[in-house]
Amino acid sequence: MYLQFTPPQRQKEGVKLSEDNKISKAQQKAVNKYVKNNYDRINVTFPKGQKETLREHAKKQNESVNAFIIRSVLETIKRDNQKAE
Repeated sequence: MYLQFTPPQRQKEGVKLSEDNKISKAQQKAVNKYVKNNYDRINVTFPKGQKETLREHAKKQNESVNAFIIRSVLETIKRDNQKAE
């Protein structure tokens, strides 16, 4: 089994949109509908203090925390499947 993930384009953390670049309610509704139809949401809970560790590592890898977690999970699945063969 091969899993692939392409993260959606997102606004970088801390970047403020100018008045001209703000999206309308209709645009946000369309984005929310797209995400709902094309992605599964999973809540993950980590012990206190781990959130910052994840953020720092993801930043060093030039990726979002979400992309880092997804990459970590997919790499682990691939490695585990290779062991099983």
